[in-house]
Amino acid sequence: MMKKIGYTCISLFVLFVLLSCKASLTENLPDLGPEIDLSQLNTLIKISVPKECNSFKLNKEVCLQIINLSEKNWEFNVKKGIQIFQLVNNEWRKVSDKAIDQGAIDMILGPKGDFPNDKRVIPIFPDIKSDQAVFLRIFVIVYNQDPENLHQNTAGAFVDVTLKP
Repeated sequence: MMKKIGYTCISLFVLFVLLSCKASLTENLPDLGPEIDLSQLNTLIKISVPKECNSFKLNKEVCLQIINLSEKNWEFNVKKGIQIFQLVNNEWRKVSDKAIDQGAIDMILGPKGDFPNDKRVIPIFPDIKSDQAVFLRIFVIVYNQDPENLHQNTAGAFVDVTLKP
């Protein structure tokens, strides 16, 4: 009986610590500009980092999959629509993307269920020099191109990634 109570206390403590860390990471978001409603992040689009096409190593490409969760068409510009931030001493620092030098690419993200147009795979290359693991938060911003539905002009999502040496 005592052993069971001990495991329960430890589990509750670990849960509390994890929730506290997550809350602090989401409360202290970087400035993405006035057109982004931070409360709507990860609701209309979603970003994933598929394990099958990522090594999670520093100085390697990171493959993002952007998925439309809404019924809208979204326009996406690779150069303007991706923002990468590194967590350093509890502050977000902007990281440049070496892949942007390949040129800006405009694409349309089709509505949910419009396979294969409702998903896009985008490579990025965070410009980071480190000999330690690095925690990144990667944002994707898309824009509504439907002139009859302008009440929601932008959507955004983020994903957290740790890259190791």
